[in-house]
Amino acid sequence: KTAYEISTRDWSSDVCSSDLRGFTLRGGAAGRIPRPTHHRPMNPEARLAELGLTLPQPPAAAGSYVPTVRTGNLLYCAGTIAVLNGVQTHVGQVGREQTVETARQAAEVCVLNTLANIRAAVGSLDRVTRIVFVSGYVNAVDGFTESPAVLNGASDLLVKVFGEAGRHARAAVAVNGLPQIGRAHV
Repeated sequence: KTAYEISTRDWSSDVCSSDLRGFTLRGGAAGRIPRPTHHRPMNPEARLAELGLTLPQPPAAAGSYVPTVRTGNLLYCAGTIAVLNGVQTHVGQVGREQTVETARQAAEVCVLNTLANIRAAVGSLDRVTRIVFVSGYVNAVDGFTESPAVLNGASDLLVKVFGEAGRHARAAVAVNGLPQIGRAHV
């Protein structure tokens, strides 16, 4: 198996929701995962510090599920919402109480929560070798068509942290409601 055949992850957020599917773990299943040769070595933990970002405490599951499930070299992550220290950072619908820019910021918070869950599950973000897929949901008014712009907040942050290995396939969908009146779900 190659690093491209790995992980799936699900994220949720207040303004936007995203499902980060697919990232590879170095040294997984008996250390047999080869690193793709076309990617520069990365150090996501150091990159977070360079960006001035600190991961929050991993959010607790808010229902009958677990934050992550690992199977082989894949790590699946439950959705996360834009919450820091137990407080929602963005509330309301995009196009009403929130703008595309504030929703984009909510998507970034969702990514930080998901990265916190990943670190808690595998010990270090340096073990992630590839982000494969992100699925995001944006709580927006009827007719909202800018979900991709909102989810760029999540996608751009993943590229900043993981470099080329952070580029991924993605779905971005507008919905009329998300858990806890969130703006994004990643």
